[in-house]
Amino acid sequence: MAVEGGSWWLESLLGWLESLLGWLENDEDEEEERMERTREMGEYKNLENEVCVVNAGETSRHILFECQFARNIWNWMVNMLQNIAPVNSMQDCMEILNLSWSPQAKTVVLSYVTSLFHQIWRARNLRRFEDTILHWKTRVLVILTNAKLVGNSTARNLNSSIVNFTLLKGFDITIHPRKPLRTLEILWTPPPMGWIKGNIDGIAQGSPSMAACGGIFRDGSACYITSSGAFIGTGNFVVAELMSAIIAIEKACELGWRKIWIEIDCSLVVKAFSNAHLVP
Repeated sequence: MAVEGGSWWLESLLGWLESLLGWLENDEDEEEERMERTREMGEYKNLENEVCVVNAGETSRHILFECQFARNIWNWMVNMLQNIAPVNSMQDCMEILNLSWSPQAKTVVLSYVTSLFHQIWRARNLRRFEDTILHWKTRVLVILTNAKLVGNSTARNLNSSIVNFTLLKGFDITIHPRKPLRTLEILWTPPPMGWIKGNIDGIAQGSPSMAACGGIFRDGSACYITSSGAFIGTGNFVVAELMSAIIAIEKACELGWRKIWIEIDCSLVVKAFSNAHLVP
């Protein structure tokens, strides 16, 4: 499988998947022949050699999506990817591939889906023509191996999404972070003796969205004293940053600190506290 060279390989694989199902669904003669064999057998046996209660005929949709063998693999993939709907059709596959994946994560997901189709189809052919039964868990191991190989081989990068990060670590794939435009070295220094330094920060998922803030406090010897954290609720990043400063000051008053040094990465908060006429 090619994993580099722009978007052409992605379009090629997506086209291959669509062509595969389209060929299977549109080949009426082959479909009728499969149905005739099913009627002659009296009942259809699925890939795990059990009576299939989902569908009485060996259609392509049944083989790739409805058969219990396929369902086990698809369900496992849904659990790995997290927060996605169950896969029951080719359209569901396309929707998964069109999610906002990072370039590296999308390469892995595409490899997984492609390999999944191949392993289901291979297991079906071995069951039919060689009377060999493969357990679905062995196919998952093959799919994982392929996905790991592709994910580690690609030069595509990961973005800052924790969902994509969790996905790649779940596949045991080495993270390829984006190369920074520049590197700025920042050294933390302890406050003067007798002072307490609080490094605080706030974060929000959107504007507005769920927001929270927190901070850590150390003395002049750089020893940890205490920390704080709070869930704010709905707000933006400015609210989160301001609340982190307010909570830090409240913490200082609560513990009786008279000399407090607060460090924050938001210039708006600094201006708000240094200019009495500026209303945040």
